[in-house]
Amino acid sequence: MKNKKYITFKYLKEIEESDLDISTVEKILGKNAYEDPGFESLFFFLNKDYGYERESEMISIDLLEKTIVNLKKAGANYMEIMHHGDHNGYVFYGIEVRKSTKEEVKNYSEEILKKAKIENKIAALQLEIQNLNEEWKKI
Repeated sequence: MKNKKYITFKYLKEIEESDLDISTVEKILGKNAYEDPGFESLFFFLNKDYGYERESEMISIDLLEKTIVNLKKAGANYMEIMHHGDHNGYVFYGIEVRKSTKEEVKNYSEEILKKAKIENKIAALQLEIQNLNEEWKKI
């Protein structure tokens, strides 16, 4: 551990922004416009080969800025963005990324050792159970 360098990723806050498709339409055309049978979306793409099938959702820049400000207020200096396809939105995670403290490294190392001991004990018990089952089948 003497020459190793460690970095800490501490997840601080989660913000989910869902139903972005509906909220965008409602913001521009009014409440319930999305359900109106007369509603239709027109898409004009920069690249005609892009097509209609998107793998992400549009999000207003104002909402994105607000989300970033909230994550920064929580102490985050990085963020992770996950697409939430079931809810037409995103989940934002505010993360503090920095050099690890000696205390964090010590605690993390102790935790890993503790988990390794437990995993080894589980493996030994599973092997013992397997051996006992084989003996049982012989009786």
